[in-house]
Amino acid sequence: DRLDLDRESFFEVASAASGSCWSLNTYCPAPGVGPVTSADRNYEPGFAAELMLKDLELSQQSAYATSAPTRMGELATEIYKEFVSDGGLGRDFSAYLQKIEATS
Repeated sequence: DRLDLDRESFFEVASAASGSCWSLNTYCPAPGVGPVTSADRNYEPGFAAELMLKDLELSQQSAYATSAPTRMGELATEIYKEFVSDGGLGRDFSAYLQKIEATS
């Protein structure tokens, strides 16, 4: 957005190139971009943020139990803990995009 790129155009390029992944191609967090997702329904949960947090916490428990370093997993868990406690409860996990937009 800060580069003033059209979101749909960016989606078309990124989803067909190295940015291609499930979260972009199938569950794009931006409303009006790509296939219809929770973002197009005011971020009503398809997969609630608190369920994402639960899964992240389970992954971290497994990582700690096996002494596997997961710095990105740790960071994602902290991000979702903050998000759930600060307005994300009962919203789709992809609503985190709105938090990013609000701080931009």
